[in-house]
Amino acid sequence: MPRHTFSFSPEFLDTLRKRIRRAFQEVEIDRFSQEPSYTSAILSKLHGIEIASKSGEYIKLEATDIADRGQGSAEYRYGADLAITATVSDGTKKVRKAILFQVKAAPIGSLPNSTLKGLKQQIRKMKRVVNAPKVAGIRKIDGWGMFEISSGNRIVEDQNFTKFDFPEYFNQRVITTLDGETDERIVNAVQESSLRKLDVLLNKGGTFKKLSE
Repeated sequence: MPRHTFSFSPEFLDTLRKRIRRAFQEVEIDRFSQEPSYTSAILSKLHGIEIASKSGEYIKLEATDIADRGQGSAEYRYGADLAITATVSDGTKKVRKAILFQVKAAPIGSLPNSTLKGLKQQIRKMKRVVNAPKVAGIRKIDGWGMFEISSGNRIVEDQNFTKFDFPEYFNQRVITTLDGETDERIVNAVQESSLRKLDVLLNKGGTFKKLSE
């Protein structure tokens, strides 16, 4: 069971769903020939989304575009393309959590085996830092795109997986606090593109230690 249980009004969830969906609709996917540039454009729209209700329901999104250039890049070290940090409150409880994502330029179900092999390696790297890494496949819709979110754990274990459009993923898995790393040290460390602060949380010899253990 999650350590935090939150509930929100249908009106608040609908507002969040529409605001996230609009962020994707504002980016014309055909203007970007490569996944990293498209992802960066999406993150610029998601970063800073902030919604509050009169009853105290609240969410704020922060986006980190993880550096991906070179063998020593943050993506190479940790397997993630981006991190989303969500500050969530239902009016009585508040939590700040981070989720790591690896992005692929096609729906996950259409990826060839060669790509899946590399994806699984990236998921394993993310799992050294967070318990529930996510994969975002890009689905094209009438000139704009949408992230389809799936469980990295289920993909790496060759299990059947569910796909959520990004707005629904937030409403069903993030804002309810089912998904997301709440260890304050990890959350703070993924706020910069280089992830150098995350490096200091490594054990000697380059192995990762679960900070919650």
